[in-house]
Amino acid sequence: MIRSKQSLFEKSRTRFTAIVFAGDLLFVLAAMLVGHAVRFEYFSEFRPTESFPPLIAYWNHFCLGLLLYTLISHNQHLFRWSVMLSRARTLTSVVKVTALWSFSVVGLSLMLGFDPPISRFFMICSAVSFIILLPLWRFAMHAVLHESGLFENCYRHLVVVGTGSEAQQFAGRVKEGRCDLHRFQGFISTGADSLEEDQLGRLDQLEALMKEGTFDSLAVANTCLPSAEVVRIAKLCEQNFVEFKAIPSSFEVFSSCLQIHNMGGMPVMSLAELPQNRALNRLIKRAVDIVGASIGLMLSLPVFAILIPLIKRESPGPVIYRQVRVGQGGREFKVLKLRSMKLDAEASGKVGWSTQDDPRRLQIGSFMRKWNLDEVPQFWNVLKGEMSLVGPRPERPELITDFIKEIPYYQSRHSVKPGMTGWAQVNGLRGDTSIAERIRHDLQYIENWNVWMDLTIKFKTFFNYKGAC
Repeated sequence: MIRSKQSLFEKSRTRFTAIVFAGDLLFVLAAMLVGHAVRFEYFSEFRPTESFPPLIAYWNHFCLGLLLYTLISHNQHLFRWSVMLSRARTLTSVVKVTALWSFSVVGLSLMLGFDPPISRFFMICSAVSFIILLPLWRFAMHAVLHESGLFENCYRHLVVVGTGSEAQQFAGRVKEGRCDLHRFQGFISTGADSLEEDQLGRLDQLEALMKEGTFDSLAVANTCLPSAEVVRIAKLCEQNFVEFKAIPSSFEVFSSCLQIHNMGGMPVMSLAELPQNRALNRLIKRAVDIVGASIGLMLSLPVFAILIPLIKRESPGPVIYRQVRVGQGGREFKVLKLRSMKLDAEASGKVGWSTQDDPRRLQIGSFMRKWNLDEVPQFWNVLKGEMSLVGPRPERPELITDFIKEIPYYQSRHSVKPGMTGWAQVNGLRGDTSIAERIRHDLQYIENWNVWMDLTIKFKTFFNYKGAC
């Protein structure tokens, strides 16, 4: 029964992929038909030519376009499940494939000497149609997969070994649908720990539960299990066609960036280069930072004109506050802020975060902090290269001394540039909040960085004031 269930799962995923591929080809053809109609019918007077080739004359270009799309989409992993299950990755991949596809079709058709020669304006129209139609098709299939129930066999049915806080947190994410194509079935208790709800059985009953075929995916979330026991569970999974996973503890840093390579004929696990530290990604992020910070400074001139007199009126003295923070690689720099506290806010020598209703705060300071206006001068830090628009918020060296001792992997957040805003901040973790949760979110950001994640955080920064203090 387990083997047939595994076979059904694989066939269902193959069937879904085949439907997506067939639909892709239809929409690529549709994009080229639209391109032909736009070029040779609707824009025939705007861009006149000596002759207008009929549709059938472009058939060789259509066939070449379909062939090249098949090769390029496969090369760019457009049919990987990690891409098909993510709208953001789908859109990114489609944009990349569109560019490669357009240049390839034009270049190869000219090299092959197709008659009639391909129209570049036709190709531009086709590419625009391509980049609109293909994501719409992919998004529609994404909705069908997740909401229609037509591809129920594409889902894995997952149990979690362990009932601790991390096991329950992971199970909660599966229940919320955040773990693509997995349905939570229940917990397997590893000892004295037990739950009244959602518990399927104990660890000593695991093999019998596997034989029943109620689940086909298993995740070990109890890091206290002996390694020999984890190996035994993995072997049971292999014998019963059950997918095996192991969930590291909250601070097992950069687990998704681990890679296995060969050293001296032996497999060795090491940490791969972090996404935003790759050369091309660094260039992209820096370019976005420079453009964004330049625009930000120009747009913030009216903000300075309004806030500076208000700060001066309430608390005479310097308006720009400079404070030493720790940045990438542990290097110290002076962060710039509009002063939101009284001049003697730290006269006692005690270092710490501001709290809600902090008596040291200016009246205008509460408003500025809620709307993140006190951070506006940091656009200059971004232009200087000390910070990025998005990243982990920089902390003071006096606080970091204790954090390094108390919090595992704290220094890992300094592997990238600090940011004006970050994943922790838009999730309400600002000011006097749990440092452990903040680090957890910072590491999630560093490990999973992409351009779309940065854009999402920037957008949320303007509308999320939760935890502002």
